[in-house]
Amino acid sequence: MPNRTLVRAALAAVLASAALSAQALTLTLTGFAKGSQQLSGTMPDGVGPGTKAIPANGGVGAYVGTLSGPGAPTINPFYTYCVELTEFFGFGTTNLSGYTLVDGLTYFTNQAKPASAATIVQRLGQLFTYLGGSGLPATTEQSVARQIAVWESVYEGATFGETRTGETNSGLLHFATASNARVVANSLLASAAGVTNVMYSIHVLQKAGSQDFLVVQMIPEPGSLALAGIALVGLAGVARRRRV
Repeated sequence: MPNRTLVRAALAAVLASAALSAQALTLTLTGFAKGSQQLSGTMPDGVGPGTKAIPANGGVGAYVGTLSGPGAPTINPFYTYCVELTEFFGFGTTNLSGYTLVDGLTYFTNQAKPASAATIVQRLGQLFTYLGGSGLPATTEQSVARQIAVWESVYEGATFGETRTGETNSGLLHFATASNARVVANSLLASAAGVTNVMYSIHVLQKAGSQDFLVVQMIPEPGSLALAGIALVGLAGVARRRRV
C-alpha cells in the first residue's frame, strides 16, 4: 500500500525533524565495522555528463561507533556509511562534533546530484529495507558492497540500473577496484529495486566541510507515530506553562 508507506515516512520525518533539527550531535567512530578495501574510479562532476577521478582514500566499508547529544537516536552500536566521495575524516580519540540530523529529502534537495532528492531517498530506502537496516555486515565484501551501493544510489543518474549488468563500469559512477564487492553491490541493487514497501527512513548527519553520514531507522507504525505526536504536543504544553 504505497499511500500508507508515504504517510508513515512523512510523519516520521516531521517528528524527527521537530525533535532534532536544532540539536548538535557528536559522532564517535571507532573503526570499520567489518574490514575495508581500497576504492578508485570515476564519479560525476556535478549534475552534468562529465566525470572526475574519485579522490584517493584510506579504504571504504561500514563504520561503527556511537552517536550522542540531545535527542540523538538510540542506536547502539551505531553503524553508518559515508554519503560523500570527496570529504574525509579520521578515526581516533577525537570526536566528530557539531553535526545536525537532517531528513534525506531536505539534505539531497540541497545537493548537486544527477538524480532528484526523491529518487535518491527512494533508492536508499529500498536498499536498507532489503538489507533489514544498517546493521553489522557479515563479511568485508558485504561491508564494502553496501558502501558502493550507497554511493551508486546517491551519485548515479538515469543509468542507475546498469550497474547490475557487469562490474559497475557503466554510467557516471565507475569503480575500478574491489571487483568482488562490486559484484555483490550489483546483486544488492538488483534485489533492492524490487522492494515496493519501504520500511526504513533516511536521514543524514550533516556538517559543513566534513564527511556526512547516513542514519537509517525503521519507520514507526502509524499508531506509534500518533502517540509520539501526542507526546510532543504535551511537552510543548508543559514548556508553555512553565514560561507563564
